Amino acid sequence: MTEPGKGKLGNKPKKRTVRQTPKVVKSVVKAKSEKLKKAAKQKLSANRKNMSEAPAATLPSPRKNPPGKLHSKYLEEVKKIDKPTADEDRKTLRALSISDIRKNPRILIPKKKESPKDRILNRKAEMVKRIKAYTSKCGKDSYTLNYTQVASSHEYKIGLGEIFLCVKRLKIEKAGENPIIAERMIVPSGQHKGRVGFCDINTKEYIATFSGDKVTILDDKEEVDIKILNKEDEARKAHAKEYKQTEESYAASAYSPGQGIYKKDGKLDLHINSKKNAVSQLTEKWRKKLTKLQLKHAIIIEREFTKAGLPKSLIAAAIVNAYWESGLRNIQSTCKIKNRGWKEKGYYDKKGRLREASFGLFQMNATASVPMKRGMTETQRAEVKRRREQFRLDMLDPVKNCRKVIRRIKSRRPGSKKLLAAARAGASIAELTALFCIYIEIPADRFKRGRQRAGLSMKMFKHTEIPKRETLPPAKPGESLAKKFSAGPYKRNGVIKWTNGQEKLVLGSSSVSGVLHYHLKKNIARVGIGAYHAGNFFSHFKKHIWPDIKHFTPPKTVILAGFALNGIHTSGNADKAINKSIERHKKIIRFFKAWGVKEVLIATNQPYDKHGPKKKRRLNEFNKRIREQGLTNNSVDLAKKVAPNGHCLPGTLADKVHLSKRAGQMAARMYEQA
Repeated sequence: MTEPGKGKLGNKPKKRTVRQTPKVVKSVVKAKSEKLKKAAKQKLSANRKNMSEAPAATLPSPRKNPPGKLHSKYLEEVKKIDKPTADEDRKTLRALSISDIRKNPRILIPKKKESPKDRILNRKAEMVKRIKAYTSKCGKDSYTLNYTQVASSHEYKIGLGEIFLCVKRLKIEKAGENPIIAERMIVPSGQHKGRVGFCDINTKEYIATFSGDKVTILDDKEEVDIKILNKEDEARKAHAKEYKQTEESYAASAYSPGQGIYKKDGKLDLHINSKKNAVSQLTEKWRKKLTKLQLKHAIIIEREFTKAGLPKSLIAAAIVNAYWESGLRNIQSTCKIKNRGWKEKGYYDKKGRLREASFGLFQMNATASVPMKRGMTETQRAEVKRRREQFRLDMLDPVKNCRKVIRRIKSRRPGSKKLLAAARAGASIAELTALFCIYIEIPADRFKRGRQRAGLSMKMFKHTEIPKRETLPPAKPGESLAKKFSAGPYKRNGVIKWTNGQEKLVLGSSSVSGVLHYHLKKNIARVGIGAYHAGNFFSHFKKHIWPDIKHFTPPKTVILAGFALNGIHTSGNADKAINKSIERHKKIIRFFKAWGVKEVLIATNQPYDKHGPKKKRRLNEFNKRIREQGLTNNSVDLAKKVAPNGHCLPGTLADKVHLSKRAGQMAARMYEQA
């Protein structure tokens, strides 16, 4: 028998008990688990932060908007076209005018009597030939455009609407920009209104493309409606007709050889040789002055601009501006920033000095290209700083710096369009240098800097000179001159109406141009130039207008109108500004009296308040002083009529500056009675 409480062998049985965990141990285990969780969260957030701060190129991104089935279909057909056929097609397109290419969707495959089905098939065949003509690379993902292999003028005059004739939707990729999804339509608004082209699917804005841009066809199915094609063909014809008229009128008033910026000795600047390299046409003095590195950078500028299809004269203008900006060196700006308190606008150089954040050959500004806006969070500010740093590194690469400038030149900005239009019209190096400064570089006091750089261009490059314009023979009785014009390097709009033997001449700013609509008598000649004043009279009028009118018989009376409106500034001492304007008027009076004019009067100016009460006070004081000095009389005291109490009467101003129709008619009568 076994004893109670023991097993068979006499051992005590093991007692099964549940282990009790103390509260202290529980809290320690919980703390460890929370610490591990916290560490895991911190690690995850750190990984996410590193991914967000990584360059965009390194981030794995899913493929968006892949090529459609039609892309590969047309790619096979494009590859079947051999080189001789493509060259012949390019030659055919090169021989046609821009308006003909825009108007005709069938050029390479001639039109003939055909069924609607055959018409669609032939239109597709035409599109395939045009894709081959205007592209340099055709791949599975995209076509790479190259307009210049047809003609350099096609770079900014031919678009995707003239190439992809039957495709509905495209993806357009420009270097350094997000892809754009575009759809073929009749452009609803803007400069290209009425043209068949590809517009942004969201904003409906026309998308201008240039050589190097990549295009992908996104359509999967062929949806070609004969009714839509008919509508587009009508729009093409209407737009081409309008474009042709615009080009003809522009050509009639375009730049011509000999119209440019005058040198000090009275000679004119013409053009460099367009068949030779621009760098090779630097003067010997400047070729010796520039170092090997500077010449290398000038060659890079010419190479990149030539690839983009830009003319030699514009390339020369770019080299001059790059020399002025950076000395043709790949450097950071040495200019101190004016507001030292705002460090975000500057950038520390290698020596730790706060300097302007401009970099590279053309001194592209990081703060302007990647702006820091108010109300940004710390994360957004950090992202802006990262992008500015990347911008700095890119701009210190001469090739990327040049390409950035080229994109700006070819953009849709109004200034860029003016620069390209001037280059297309044959403007001289000096004019293009000034326009490049004014619209692309945009420095402080850009018009003054533009004139200075224009002068430098005439020293740096070899250019043809012609002697000063010969004196015209005296005008015959009844000979007249009537034209609208754009005078000077910045193309001030103006108008001349003059018949030989007229008794009076009304000369002035845009206020005189406006009076032309109010039927002055035939015995009054008039010359009106926008933005003119007594300060720029001799630098503009005497050089650009005087040669056309000096052979006429001098009038008996000259009336100077509106020269103080633009000439009296609101900055500086008031007395000094007013007296300076009066002295300039007196100098003009002496000039005309030397010509043989018996009497020169100054019309009082309307004291407008568009630029504030300070401007109005100074104009009223100017009017008062010319009355006291006898430089005017009651018959041309315009301010006495439109502003008897020093404030313009209601209805006398059309746009807060210029006279209304009623006041203009009154001014015309006063000029007649003077």
